[in-house]
Amino acid sequence: QQGWGEDEFIRLANIISELLKDIHPFHYNGAFKPVGRGKVDMMTFERSKRDVEQLMRESGILGSGEALTGYPHYYRVSGTPTGKKLPLAHGHMPMVNGLLAVDASAHGVIEVVGARARQFIQAAVTANTWRLKTHQSARAYVLDADGNVLDDVVVIREERDERNRERFLVLTHNQGHDRVLGWFRYLSDSYVIADREDLHLKVDGPVVVDDLSDPARRRVVLMALKGKGAVKALSKYMRSQGLGMGEAMTVKIGEDETLVNRSTWGGSDGLEIVASIDNSRNVWDALLGSGAVPARSDTISSETPNLRDAPAGMVEMRKPYFVGQGPVYELLNPGSDKEPWMWSDPDLEPRKSCLYDWHVEHSKTIVPFAGWLMPVWYTKISEEHAAVRNTAGLFDVSHMGVFGVRGPDAERFLDILTSFYVPLLGPGDASYSYLLGPNGVPIDDIFIYRLAEEEFMVVVNAANAEKDWDWLKAVIERRVVIDDERPWVELDARDFQLVDLKNPNAGREQRVDISLQGPRSQDILLECVVDEQMAQAIKDLGRGKLIMGPMAGVNVIVSRTGYTGEELGYELYVHPDEALQLWETILKEGEPFGVVPAGLGARDSTRTEAGFPLYGNELAGGLDLCPLDAGYPQFVRMHKPFFIGRGGQMERDLVRKSSIVRFRMTRRGIPVVKPGSPVTSRHGHVVGHVTSCATIADGSQVGMAYVQDRFKEEGTRLNVFVPPRGKGPEPKHVTDLKVGDKMPHPEEAVVIPRFMIPGEDREDAE
Repeated sequence: QQGWGEDEFIRLANIISELLKDIHPFHYNGAFKPVGRGKVDMMTFERSKRDVEQLMRESGILGSGEALTGYPHYYRVSGTPTGKKLPLAHGHMPMVNGLLAVDASAHGVIEVVGARARQFIQAAVTANTWRLKTHQSARAYVLDADGNVLDDVVVIREERDERNRERFLVLTHNQGHDRVLGWFRYLSDSYVIADREDLHLKVDGPVVVDDLSDPARRRVVLMALKGKGAVKALSKYMRSQGLGMGEAMTVKIGEDETLVNRSTWGGSDGLEIVASIDNSRNVWDALLGSGAVPARSDTISSETPNLRDAPAGMVEMRKPYFVGQGPVYELLNPGSDKEPWMWSDPDLEPRKSCLYDWHVEHSKTIVPFAGWLMPVWYTKISEEHAAVRNTAGLFDVSHMGVFGVRGPDAERFLDILTSFYVPLLGPGDASYSYLLGPNGVPIDDIFIYRLAEEEFMVVVNAANAEKDWDWLKAVIERRVVIDDERPWVELDARDFQLVDLKNPNAGREQRVDISLQGPRSQDILLECVVDEQMAQAIKDLGRGKLIMGPMAGVNVIVSRTGYTGEELGYELYVHPDEALQLWETILKEGEPFGVVPAGLGARDSTRTEAGFPLYGNELAGGLDLCPLDAGYPQFVRMHKPFFIGRGGQMERDLVRKSSIVRFRMTRRGIPVVKPGSPVTSRHGHVVGHVTSCATIADGSQVGMAYVQDRFKEEGTRLNVFVPPRGKGPEPKHVTDLKVGDKMPHPEEAVVIPRFMIPGEDREDAE
C-alpha cells in the first residue's frame, strides 16, 4: 500500500532484527511455571525509532519537516534541546535591588499523573519525595540506569486531579528537559532497563508523563523571581505572610491561579512560577512591577552533576530505592548506624482464647499450642476433617495475631514490609503475603486485608505475633538493618499507625478470628443473617474478597479466605466479647447443614491435604525454607523496586535446587509418617525430607516434602521411610542391628499436584 519494494522491507527487517537481538531476556516465577520476559536498553529503542522515521521519510510516507507525534503511543528523546522561550525577556540586564525576573520559558514543566505517581517519582529521582505533602517541593537529580545525571530538577507535589490521581510537577532545565521527559516515559512503560544488575526491577507505574511546556501545544510558562526579597515582592498576592523553603502555593495574579514555589534551583534562593499560557503576560508584568529587572532563561543554569557536591537533601541515600543508585553508593560510600534485628521467644504462660470456657465444656483435648490453650479435637480428627470436606467445620482461630495499619502511608508501609504488591489491593480485597527478614527467610506468613483506602488489617500466626510486632516496631523506629547489602537504607513511610487489634486498648476495634470452612458454609452464614443487603453481599462475595456488616446480632468482617483448601470458606472477624454469640449462633443455625466444631487436628490435616505451608515446617524452620521453596512465587513480587528480603530472596532462588512437593502414600494402614522422615529415590538415594503429613478422610496419608527438583514432577515414585509401630528406643545404625530390632522401612509414595483441587478427593472422602 505504501509502494515499498524489496529494499524497504529488508531495511525494516534489519531494524526489527537489531531490536530483537538487543533484548535482555529474563524470567520470573509464575504461579505454575517460569514466565519469560525481556527488556531493552533505552538507546536501542531510540535507534529503532530513528531508523523507522528515516525509512518513512525516504519512502515518502513522512513528509519533509513532518514529525511523528502522539504520546503515549509514540515518543522520542530528542538529541538536542527543544525548549523554546516565548520570549518574555529580550535582554539581560544587571540585577537591581538584588531581584531578577527570569524568563524561564525555555526550561521545561513536566506533569506526572497517576494512581501510583507518588511511588513512581520516589523511585525516579534521588531526593526523598515521599515526605512531600501537597504543595511542598524538593530539589533532586534524575539519573539514568548507569547513574549518569540527566538533570537536576524541582519536584512539586500538587493537589490530586479530578479523578483523584496523584499529581506532580517536575521543573527541568532546557538542556535536560527532553532527556528527563523521555526517560520518565520509558520508565513508566517498563520495557527499558532501569537497573543493569536487576532486570526484574521496574519503577512503579504506569503514569501519564505530560509535557506542559511542549512548544507545539504549550499550556504553561515557567518564570522565576530570584534574589533577596523575592517572597516579599509577591507577598501582596499570597494568602499567608511568607513562603518557606520547599513550599508552594497557588496565588491569583491577573485572571488565573498561578503556582509559586520557593527553592534554590539554579543556585540562588527565590521563586519558580508556573503560569498558564493565557495568563503569562499578566504574571510577567507583575514580576516586573515588583521592582525586578528582566533576565533570560540561562540565568537559571543546571548545578554541577558532581554528586559529591550536591546540596543537602538532593540525594537521599536512605531511600529504599532510586534509579541509578548503585554508582552513587560507590561514589559516596554511605555508612550505617543500624544494627541487625535479634529476637528470642519470651517464656510466656499459655493464654486462653475468648472461647476457652466453651472448649473446656465440649472437648477433652485442650493442649498448649503456639502460646495458647486450644482444643485438638471434639469427637475425632477424621470426623471433623470429613465435615470440612463434605459439610462444614467451625474453627476457633482467635489465637491468631491481628494488627491494624491505618493512615495515608499505610499502603506504602505494608508494600515495603511485605513481599506482595500491596497497591494491587483495593478496598474489600485480601491477599496472602510474607514478612521476610533481610536474608529472605520468612519471619512469618501473613494475610493482608484492605478494609478501606487508608486502613488495613494484618493477620499473623499466633506463635509469631510477639515476634512480628517487635520486628515491625524496630523497622518503624529505623533501628535495624532491613537490607544486608545496603545497611543504611530505611523505611520512608511515616504517616501511619500500627495498632494491635488483640490488645484491649483497641476498645471496640478489637478483632479475633473464627473460621467457617466447607461446601455448606455459605448456606450456614445466610441462616445467620437477617439483613437482606448483607445476605446478597455474602452470595456475591468472591474469593479473596471481604465485606463488613451485621451477622448473628453483631458486627462482623467477613472474608472469603481460609486455610483448608475449600472452595467455599469464610473467616469472620469479630470483637472478642461477641465471639461466643457468633460461635453458638453458627453451630445452632448450621446444625441442619451438618456443621461441627473442629479443632487443631482437623485444621492441620486439611491444610496438609490442601498443600498449604505451616510456618516452621514448609516455611523457615530448620531448612530455612523460603516462599519460592514452598511453591508460592506469585506472592513474592520481584518487580517491586524494593521490599525487605527481596535481595536475599533473589540470591536464594539462584542457588535453589529443591522444592516442596505434595505426595500421597500408596498404601493405607501404615504407621503415621513423621516430619523429618527421609525421602529417597527408587534407587535408594536420599533426595529430601518430609515436612508435614496427615491422614485424610479416605484413610490414606497425604503430606509434603522438600525434595530435589528433578524429583518434583507429578507422578514421580518415591520412597518415604516410616517409623516402626509402637514405642521403643531410637533406631540403631545398620551395622549395630540385631535380630528382633526395629528400624524405619521405606514405603512407596507418589508425587501429586502441588495443591489440592477443591473436590478432587470428595468422592473418596464420602
